[in-house]
Amino acid sequence: PLQIMKLALVRDAFEVAEVAWEEAKRVTPEDSPHRGRVIREGARLALLRGDIDTAETRAWDAVRVSAQEAETWALVGVILTRQGEPKVAEAALRIAESLDPGLAPDVFADRWRAARQAGDGDMMTVLAQTYGSREPENPLGFYYRAAAMLASRESEAALYHVVELFRGQFDS
Repeated sequence: PLQIMKLALVRDAFEVAEVAWEEAKRVTPEDSPHRGRVIREGARLALLRGDIDTAETRAWDAVRVSAQEAETWALVGVILTRQGEPKVAEAALRIAESLDPGLAPDVFADRWRAARQAGDGDMMTVLAQTYGSREPENPLGFYYRAAAMLASRESEAALYHVVELFRGQFDS
């Protein structure tokens, strides 16, 4: 049934996808190790349909069933960011990353968005430093550091940082 749901989504057949998801949920036993994934896919389906409240409810149901699945926590973080709950979203995304460090690059943008929405300059600084150490050659690292400085009300330092970036660009 989940394969049918995914095929239906490719064709934007949301009603068919919902029926397929309901069937997958019905036939997956409560004690199945796949139950959390099935419920998570229902949350993803609701999110794609734009039904954010149902997506959130289903995502939390998936967490209750399978709290050790990093992808579920990442989805909770995305949903909560869209719900306007950036601090809780950041916590969910941090849990996802701790459960599966390999997800770090995938959840970075969502964590950054949540921290920026919350106006959390400290978290933005941590994320900017992490990004810079993981992607030292990527010029976006300058943007993230400058944005974190601005969020932390360090406008002079941010301006200096940007000026140094431009000097480096023109000197080479």
